[in-house]
Amino acid sequence: MRALKKSAVAPGSALALAFVVGCGGAAKEAKTPAGEGGANGDMSIGDAAVRQGGMFSSNDIESAPALASALEAMRVEKKVKLDGTLGEWPARTPATTVVHGSMGELSFQGAVQYDEQYLYIAGETNDPKLAAGKDHAALTLAIPGPGGTLLPHVIDFHAGKPGETQGRVLFGSGPKKGETVAGAKIVEAPLKPAGYSFEAAVPWAAFPEARTIRVGLRGVLSYHDQGGASTTVVATGPGDAEHVTALPSLPTEPEQALIAGLLKPRGLASRGPSIDIYADIDGDPQKERISVFGHFLTIVGQGYRGGKEFFFRDLGARSVVQLQTRDVTGEGKDDLLVRSRFEQGGVVHDWFEIWQIAPSGEPISIFGHEIEVSRGASKVVSSVHLHDKEVEIAVEGASGWDAASYRETRQNEVEPLLLPWGAVRARTYRFEGGKFVRKAEIAQKPQAPSATTTTTTAARETPAPAQPPRAMEPAAQRPAPDTGASLLEQFRRDHQVPPDVQPKADLTANVAEDARPERIVLLGNDIVVFGPGFKGGAQYAYLSLPQFASPGTVKELLARDLNGDGAADLIVRGTRVIAPRQGALPEAVSEAIFIYELRDGRIGRIFAIETAREQGPGRVQTTFQFLPAKSGRGLDFEVRPGKAVGWTAKTYPWPNEQPGAIEPLLLPWGTATSARYTWNAASLRFEAAK
Repeated sequence: MRALKKSAVAPGSALALAFVVGCGGAAKEAKTPAGEGGANGDMSIGDAAVRQGGMFSSNDIESAPALASALEAMRVEKKVKLDGTLGEWPARTPATTVVHGSMGELSFQGAVQYDEQYLYIAGETNDPKLAAGKDHAALTLAIPGPGGTLLPHVIDFHAGKPGETQGRVLFGSGPKKGETVAGAKIVEAPLKPAGYSFEAAVPWAAFPEARTIRVGLRGVLSYHDQGGASTTVVATGPGDAEHVTALPSLPTEPEQALIAGLLKPRGLASRGPSIDIYADIDGDPQKERISVFGHFLTIVGQGYRGGKEFFFRDLGARSVVQLQTRDVTGEGKDDLLVRSRFEQGGVVHDWFEIWQIAPSGEPISIFGHEIEVSRGASKVVSSVHLHDKEVEIAVEGASGWDAASYRETRQNEVEPLLLPWGAVRARTYRFEGGKFVRKAEIAQKPQAPSATTTTTTAARETPAPAQPPRAMEPAAQRPAPDTGASLLEQFRRDHQVPPDVQPKADLTANVAEDARPERIVLLGNDIVVFGPGFKGGAQYAYLSLPQFASPGTVKELLARDLNGDGAADLIVRGTRVIAPRQGALPEAVSEAIFIYELRDGRIGRIFAIETAREQGPGRVQTTFQFLPAKSGRGLDFEVRPGKAVGWTAKTYPWPNEQPGAIEPLLLPWGTATSARYTWNAASLRFEAAK
C-alpha cells in the first residue's frame, strides 16, 4: 500500500476536499501542502479538479445568473440563407438596456441561432442614417474556459450600403480587434420608412473555447449609434466584455429544454444554480454542464443525449455541498466527485461519492464513503485522497466524542466512517471490474467502548450504489434477554421516539440469517428489524424513510420472498411530495413502491418504481403486478400504462424521465406498452428484463 501522506487539514476541521463551488468568475487554485502532490498523482481533490479544468469556483455564488433569459440561441437544422430579411426568424429580443447616452427614438432588436458550424445573428434598427464604419451592431459573448473562467468575445457587425460599400464582420475585442473574422458573412436589407435589417453568420471557429463547450454561454446583442453628435448604445441586457459576470445567460437548445421541462414547472427558472461546473463526462469531446438548482442535480450538453435532452435527479433530503470532476477511473472521461449532506435525528452526515456516467447518460454511484458525522459541537472527520484508479480514506480526528461517548449509527448505503478509536486508521480502494473494491488498509490499536454501549445497524434511504453492499467492520454485541420488547425500547431511547408513538405495522417473517422469524416494526418513518436469530438476538437494524414526508405518507409495509432466496423482502408503498405548493398551483404528489432486502445484517434497497403522480385535478397512474418469475424462482414485476385524468401528452407538465434510481412512470402516451423487471443475482437488484 502506498504510504499515506500527512493530511492537509487539522483534526476536527473540514475535509481536504472542502472548497467554495459556484458560478461566475475564475477558479481559485488550492495550494498543495508541502510534501504532497508529487509525481505519483497524490493530491487533494480540490487541487486535482482545478488543475484539470473541471471545477467552476467563485467566492460570489450570487453572480450565477438565472438560466432563463430574454435572449436565447435557437438551434436550426439546416443552414440559414442570408438575404438580410428576417421573415423566417423567430421573434426578436428588444434592446431595452441603455448602456450609454439616451435611447430617444432609437430602437434595435435581435436574435441568435446556431448549427454545428455557425452562429447566426439577426438584427433590425430604425436608425435613419447609417454612418459607415461607426454605426454597428455587436454580439458580446462569454464562454466558459479552463476552470470555468468566463472568456469574453465581441463581434462587430457593420452593415454596408447596397451598391456602395460591402458589409464587414470584425473582431471587436482581443488581440485581433479591428480584423475581419475569417469565414464570416453579413447581408443587409433596407427597412421602410427608415433603418435596416441584417443577417450574419460567424463560424464557431472564431471562438477557440467553443471547440469543446457550447453550454453555459452568456451574451447580449447591442447597437452602437455613433454617427451623430452623441453616442448611444442600447443592448438586450446588462454586462459587457469588461463585466462578464453581469452578462445574462444565453441558453442553447439543451438548456432551453431544461428550463421548460424542469425549472419553470418547479419555480426555479428565475434562480441561478447553486453549483455550476463544466467537464467532459460523456460521449463526444464536448464538455457537459453539471448544475444544482434547488434540490435537483442536472446535466446538459450539446453532445449529451444528442444535445436535445437533459438529465435531472431529485436529491430529496440530501444536499450537494461540493461537486468536482476528475477521471479517477482512468476510462477517459471525467467522473463526478460528490460531497453530499443530510440530517437525521439531529445528526449531520457527509458522504463522499464517485459517480460515473452510464451508457444511458445517467450518473451511477461506483463508490461511496461516509466522511464526516457531527452533532452540535461534536464531530468525527475522515480525509480523502485520490490517486490513479485509487481512493484513500484516512482517519482525520474527532472532537467532543471518544470511544465511550460515540453512539451514532452506521450507514449501510456507503462505506462506514473510519473512527479514531476503531481498528482501521486508513483504507485504500481500487477501481476494478466497474467498481471500487477494498485493496489494503493500515491498522491501529482499537480503543474499547463502554461496556454498556449498544451497537445498532442503520440505513438511510438514498439511491442505492451500483455495487452490492460491502462487508463492514464487525459490530460489538451484547446479549439481550428479551429480543422483542428490550430492543424495541432500546430503539426508542436511541432515537428519542415518544412512548405514545405506536407501530403502524408489526410483522413477523424470516427476513435474514437463520430460519427463525424476525419482527419487523414500522415506527414513525423507520423500519426496525430484530429477532432471536438476527445478530445473535443482541442488535437491531433500522432503515429511515425520509423520502416520505410524514408517517402518514407510508401507506403499507409487507414482507414477501420476491427474489426466491427463501427470505422475505420488505415492500413499502407510500406517497412523496415532489413539488411544493406554489401560489395557486397545488403540490405535486408521487406514489411509489420501494423494495428492500436484508443482506449482511443491513437493509438495502433492491428496487423502486413510481406508480402514480397527481397534482390538483390531474392524475396519471400505472398498473403494477407480481408474476411468477420466468427463471422459476421468486417473482417478476410487470408494469403497464394506466390512465390519465386531466392531462394529455401536450399538457403533462413533466419531461419524459429516464430509468434511474427510481423507475419512472409508464405514460399512456409513451412508446412503451409494458415493462418487466426480474431479479439479477449478479447486481443483487431487480432490473429491466432484456
